[in-house]
Amino acid sequence: MQRKTGKRSFTGCDQCKRRHQKCDEAKPTCTRCISTGARCSYSYKLSWGGREFDKSCFGICLQKNKVSKIRTGTGSFIYAATRDRRSPYSSEFSMPGALNSEFVGTLSNMTPTHRSLLEFFLCETSRIISCHQGVWDNLCRTMIPMAMEYPYLMSAVLALSGNYYISSGASSSHTDATLTAQLRNSSIAGLRSAFNASTPVTEAVLATAMLLCLSDIHSGIDATSSWRIHFQGAQAIMATLGHSAAILESENQDSSWRLLAQMYTSIELIASLTVKGLPNGQRSKLAGDGNFIDEYFGISMELLDTLYAIGAAASERRRIDRDADRLTMQSYKDLLQQADSLEQTVRSMMAWSPLASTPFHPCMENRLSPEEKQQYLLCNEAYQHTALINIHRRIRSLPGSRDILASAQRILDIAGQMEPTSGLSPWLLMATPLFTAGSEASLSDRDRTRSLLGKLHDTIRITNYQSLLALLEIYWEKSDEGCVQNIESILGM
Repeated sequence: MQRKTGKRSFTGCDQCKRRHQKCDEAKPTCTRCISTGARCSYSYKLSWGGREFDKSCFGICLQKNKVSKIRTGTGSFIYAATRDRRSPYSSEFSMPGALNSEFVGTLSNMTPTHRSLLEFFLCETSRIISCHQGVWDNLCRTMIPMAMEYPYLMSAVLALSGNYYISSGASSSHTDATLTAQLRNSSIAGLRSAFNASTPVTEAVLATAMLLCLSDIHSGIDATSSWRIHFQGAQAIMATLGHSAAILESENQDSSWRLLAQMYTSIELIASLTVKGLPNGQRSKLAGDGNFIDEYFGISMELLDTLYAIGAAASERRRIDRDADRLTMQSYKDLLQQADSLEQTVRSMMAWSPLASTPFHPCMENRLSPEEKQQYLLCNEAYQHTALINIHRRIRSLPGSRDILASAQRILDIAGQMEPTSGLSPWLLMATPLFTAGSEASLSDRDRTRSLLGKLHDTIRITNYQSLLALLEIYWEKSDEGCVQNIESILGM
């Protein structure tokens, strides 16, 4: 005879459970408790898997220190595996700290393609926007946990990674280009929603705007100056955040806000030296009175201020030339006096000896090897000569001279002395000086310019570097024909 079985109940009263008796679960008192006169009560216990926490897989990982706690931008945290495993994208380098392949593998909500792009960002893309190991570590530890919380920032990270994945030659697939464009558009849409929301603007919004800037600059998407649109958004966000001045002088090298301020300043400097200048003509006040070489954008604070002033004066020169019929000669005289003052400032910097005082930020002074310091000093000198050329050409609006030719040749010499690397070096910052030198290069120096810009592209593999050389080729051809007088004639086309 087959035994009749019923559905086992786990929701009986506490008395029946203790006696392992069947309960009819009548409430407030079951039938069995009524017949025995026992006190009837019901309670519920939650079960998390059937084994003690210390004996669970995650508990064992915690005991053996196989996971680490990574704090995010809002004060919460995530757990990530710490067992190191080298990335398939790089045979030479692994990811920084706890942000390794196992960490990427914990992102179960991401598609395999997105996880692959994130790993490529950690191993490759982040290295070509970082001039030093310390910057790289801080960049990854700031951006990735923050991106875990804000999808629009994650889309910007993946879009930048996708652009570099394509420009580096790792892929020429139309599908990859389409995916990158979709990620970019998704990030822009999320950024707009976040900025227009009633909630306070976060640093993730600023980080997203700057990564979109970098993505468009590196990929050469400049037909509509889209990167400038993103930078204008970053300006508005910076004003909204309202952080205090002199943040670049903070001695906390791992400060996420200091990193974001460095990124913002580097893009702001690029904008200030373009033909269009800074949007609204206004610059941030993120630097104090200290003078040191910043490890992110590779030049001294004093030179940074001077380059801003040169950009503003160049914009004023264009305005004066445009409105010449309505202005007096005094406007030109005032501008030329400013040019003389700026040149004197730059030449005073060039006469300054690095041995006279500490030339690097206190948080980096002991982290830089003598060779790394030398690379930074060379980069800083290259930008000093870039400043002299801009003063002569863009403010004074004079033809080439012996001094300017000497500055151009010195920039080429400096680039020749620097070690070409694929990342984590001031070599990454040499595009602007080389382009400036190329615009003033003699016929005999043009081949050197081609070679150095080609080497820069071959090591860093950013599409925009090819565009810079193409612009120089156009300028050289037209200047030889007598059609243009300076590089701004080409850039303003």
